Amino acid sequence: MKPHQRFLKSRSENGRARLLPSLELWKKSGSAGASPSQVRKKRGSGLVVALVTLLVVTSIMGSIMHALLMELRQTRQTAIQVQAQWLADAAVERAAARLSADPKYAGESWKIDLPSSSSAAESHGSVEIKIERGDSEKSMRIVVHANYPDDSRRRVSAQRAVSVPIPQKNSPASDSRKETNE
Repeated sequence: MKPHQRFLKSRSENGRARLLPSLELWKKSGSAGASPSQVRKKRGSGLVVALVTLLVVTSIMGSIMHALLMELRQTRQTAIQVQAQWLADAAVERAAARLSADPKYAGESWKIDLPSSSSAAESHGSVEIKIERGDSEKSMRIVVHANYPDDSRRRVSAQRAVSVPIPQKNSPASDSRKETNE
């Protein structure tokens, strides 16, 4: 086909000359017998299919991202809950050790800085330790209230209450039985 035969001259509605592709060119492009408007419709439908496919893939990816973010938040919250429980357990052990060293220990407010946290807001915890002495001379109760992180909107509280026997004072007879290694 000669170059001048690729396009047909035609007049538009306003009288200006324009070039239109010849029918032979349409036949070679795979649209045998199809008019130019039918070929444009086929190309347009391909675009619609591509856009719908893109929309479906994007919505699937959005759903996966949403599920991953929810799982990440849940994992962080679980880690905070476990840390608060460990903090309460450590406070009970601290109170028991202080009571064994000083029977008049009444409790304390304990501020904790945890260096292993990922953010500065989540690296501080606080614990209130109270010793409740009952009417009986045989036992007392350690009450612990732990908050972690201390100043966050995701704060978790853990509480422990443990009854411990009051250590018996040594009688003078038992002091005389102490062995000395000389």
